Amino acid sequence: MTSIKSFSLLILLLIAISCSRPSENSLAHINSSEVKSFLEKALEKNGGLERWKAIKILKYNKNYELYLESGEVEMAAQQFHDYTLLPNMEINILSKEGNDKKQIVFEQGQIKEYVNDTLNKQVNEESLTNNMQSALFVISQPFKLADEGPELTYEGIKTLNTGEEVYVLRAVYNSSSKDNLTTSDTWWVYFDKESYLMTGYTVKHLDHYSLVRNIETIEVEGFHFPKLRKSWRVNEKGEVLYLRASYEYSNFEINSSI
Repeated sequence: MTSIKSFSLLILLLIAISCSRPSENSLAHINSSEVKSFLEKALEKNGGLERWKAIKILKYNKNYELYLESGEVEMAAQQFHDYTLLPNMEINILSKEGNDKKQIVFEQGQIKEYVNDTLNKQVNEESLTNNMQSALFVISQPFKLADEGPELTYEGIKTLNTGEEVYVLRAVYNSSSKDNLTTSDTWWVYFDKESYLMTGYTVKHLDHYSLVRNIETIEVEGFHFPKLRKSWRVNEKGEVLYLRASYEYSNFEINSSI
């Protein structure tokens, strides 16, 4: 059975995004002056929050592989992401997995999936919603940290297991206390000590930890996107267990209202 609550929350989220406009009070909801000061500087260095909120169209290609603990490829896919963010939200995500072609389409408040150009009438809307929401959430980092919802804490400078020193901002997403959240995760987002660019993050999920790092980045219209990104399963201490995924991004296109 699909989750009506989850789908309704996504619709509210998409409406909120599609109606957003640059505002001088984008961080007014953050009570901690330390967090606000750091986030203002970090987001400005990463391209600027108000400039991000003014993006009308965002497109990019994404190729990825998922790996089992043995190192064997679990699955591989090629994707094309096409987001119209302003003035009305429309999403088109095309995936090629082996000989199959899947397409997620969101328009006029409705979400649909096509498999090999045929409408999937048995679609699991909750799963489809989560996939779309997750894709938009990840590519929107670190700007999603400015949303109302996460409980933010500035943890200062931390030395990672690689020996790299980074600034750390912790974001706790608690679905039990926030109506607009559907999962409870904790993120530790890393920013380069010199440039303040986001370099990756660690996420504590319900049943595991993931470490995601930007191996290479690309600058597009002043924004810094991943070019090559890898994800590892790690333990609570941050020690690598195995490589879980590898992502390659390319052909970014941006159309902005400012």
